Amino acid sequence: MYSLLASIRNKVFPGLILLGIALHSGTTAQAGMSLKDACQVIADTVCTYLEQKEETSVLIGNYYGGSGPEIQRILKVLIEAKGFDTKDGMTLEGRCIAIAGDDLKIRVVSTLLSRNYEPITTIPVTQDVDLVIDDKSDTLKGTGTNVDVTKYLKDGRIEQEALKEGVSATQKREEYVNKEIAKSYQDQNSVDDYQLSTVVVDNASVSPERGSDFSVELLVKNEYGEFVEKKSYLHKGKPFVDYNFGDVIGIRVNNKSPHDVVADVSIDGISVFEYSEIPGYKINKLFLVRKNDYKTGKGGSLLVKGWHKTDQEVYEFLVTDVANSEAVKLKRPRNNIGVVTVLFYPAWQTPEAKPGYLLSKKSSTQDGGMKKGDTAGDSKKPTALYFDRNTPLASIAVRYDVKVDHNDAQLPK
Repeated sequence: MYSLLASIRNKVFPGLILLGIALHSGTTAQAGMSLKDACQVIADTVCTYLEQKEETSVLIGNYYGGSGPEIQRILKVLIEAKGFDTKDGMTLEGRCIAIAGDDLKIRVVSTLLSRNYEPITTIPVTQDVDLVIDDKSDTLKGTGTNVDVTKYLKDGRIEQEALKEGVSATQKREEYVNKEIAKSYQDQNSVDDYQLSTVVVDNASVSPERGSDFSVELLVKNEYGEFVEKKSYLHKGKPFVDYNFGDVIGIRVNNKSPHDVVADVSIDGISVFEYSEIPGYKINKLFLVRKNDYKTGKGGSLLVKGWHKTDQEVYEFLVTDVANSEAVKLKRPRNNIGVVTVLFYPAWQTPEAKPGYLLSKKSSTQDGGMKKGDTAGDSKKPTALYFDRNTPLASIAVRYDVKVDHNDAQLPK
């Protein structure tokens, strides 16, 4: 039994979902706490205290860790919606800590500081708000983990195993998926053996593992205005691409699977829809990537040329120094600068086509960042379809940086 969370279907461009419905199954496992859920708890707690103290504003400070930029953005929206200013006053800040066990979670600890920048701990409601996020999409994006879990979603043997154990197939699939995500995170962050990482690089192409249907390529715009491949390499188990200041980059998202998918693309922790002039596009922030048609050779690939502005224009991704990056301008934590993240989700065009496997539920310094460049032409068309964000198929995170001589660095104006 499926319930609709909105009244219209998802509108998507050939790459782009606008507004719409999200589907979830009442028969599957209860979804865990999402990043948005956690932010709502934090905002409610802080706003209750501000009301008690007759305060009118609170500064949203840094949230350190991979999910920090998105937490800051959501908290600003939620707190301002309750009538409070977020530019000065007390300071709300925190940290995000990855926890890998049988699954991958992110612990978020928030602290409210006085105007003198001292922790407020005298009233229970102002104690640190300590929450654990276990939503798969949020943990994958927040940790930059490369993983492909499709083999566990579609393996019929798991259903047989579930039958023997007397549990639902969905529950068993989710158990395997959670363990694979946690293992991939641990392998890619092992300080002892970087060879544990399963990430595959092939010239410009980066895949989470050998044989995966999904890959991402970071490109560079040449003097003729064409996007060409930029060689990737592995460093300490993670994929990297090197650029120069002033380069304009593109992101090619590839889907070799026999099914359409939708993709969530972000750079420096900022969604590619951050600057969209069409409000509805910011809700789902997803691209449609068509299945690969081997007969016609069409589909299977999507080129993201920059931050979405309108259906016909984008703001180009321009490589600059960290101080001039959009992340710094938006007051987002710097720890997400230098990472391009793409998450893939299942998509289908009619209710009858719904998949049966849904879970519904390098160095120590970063020198390069991304800023808005010139506007450039683009072309996207709306499409309608269904998708499930509770069932990530794969996640790919590619790091980028600029190799500079700090004594003689030439920065773009």
